[in-house]
Amino acid sequence: MNTPIRRLAAIVLVLFGTLLLSTTYIQFVQAASLRDQPNNRRTLLENYARERGPILVNGKAIAQSVPSDDELKYRRRYSDAELYAHLTGYYSFVYGAGGGLERTEDALLSGSSDQLFYRRMVDLVTGR
Repeated sequence: MNTPIRRLAAIVLVLFGTLLLSTTYIQFVQAASLRDQPNNRRTLLENYARERGPILVNGKAIAQSVPSDDELKYRRRYSDAELYAHLTGYYSFVYGAGGGLERTEDALLSGSSDQLFYRRMVDLVTGR
C-alpha cells in the first residue's frame, strides 16, 4: 500500500475514533446534566403533558390543571388567584414552579415524590 494513503487512512481512523468517543461522552456522561438544564424545551413540554395535582382549601381546588388544545396539554388555572397568590405561588412554562406551594411541593404535585409510592403501598397493605 502507498505510504500517503496509509497515513491518510490512519488520520481518518483517528478522526472516527474521536467522533465516537465524543458522542459516547455526550450521550452517557453528560445526559443527566443536559436533561436537567432549565431551558430544555423537551423536558418542559414533558412536564406540561402530565396533569399536576390540585391545591385544595376546604375541599375546593384553588389551583388545578386543565386540559389545553395546544402543545401544552395541561395548563395551571388558579381560582381566586389574588386571594391565594402568596400561598400558591405560580407554575409557569418559562419560569417553572416559583414560590409558595408550587415550588415547595413541586415533587408531590408533579407526581414524582417518593411519598406517593409509600402512601400507595400503605393503602394497598391496609386495604384502603
